[in-house]
Amino acid sequence: MYISSPSSAFTSLLALTATTALLPRTLANPLHPREAPSKTPQLTYLFTVTVNVGTVLLPPIVIPGGTRLIEPLTSGSISGPYLNATVKGGLAYPTIVDNGAVQVPEIVIYGTTIPNNGTMASDKGENYFAIVEGVGGTMEQESALRLEIGGGYAGLNRTFIVADIKRNADGSVVSVDGFGAV
Repeated sequence: MYISSPSSAFTSLLALTATTALLPRTLANPLHPREAPSKTPQLTYLFTVTVNVGTVLLPPIVIPGGTRLIEPLTSGSISGPYLNATVKGGLAYPTIVDNGAVQVPEIVIYGTTIPNNGTMASDKGENYFAIVEGVGGTMEQESALRLEIGGGYAGLNRTFIVADIKRNADGSVVSVDGFGAV
């Protein structure tokens, strides 16, 4: 369909909306029906990541809408029923919004699973890489954690992991509790 002007685009959209409203709900959008889902996903505790935060690497970087910090993650661990590993390093580079009350955390970590730790009998020490992104206040944020790992842990790559990030009072330690539908 060729649209000659913004007003004709609006008219076309209005006509499409009116036509869709006349269809039965299941035909209006079969992929996203308006009825409530038949089952609410249940989240299971997977693990806790604990990392030690080093000294800020640079002065805060002024960016549109706030500032960005760059902090090294020097060491840490992952422990829980689905993964046990060592954190060898990483980087936290949160954006602090101008009002100072909101943070947009971005974290990357890497390391190796702990061999024969009881979580995976055949574990020989798998390398992993994880990215955490979210939003929240200065001491706690809600985020998503994406894990890249092989071997017997590869199923975690396909798991949407909800992450609850907490920082201790002096900012030297960050813990991330991971939950997923497994």
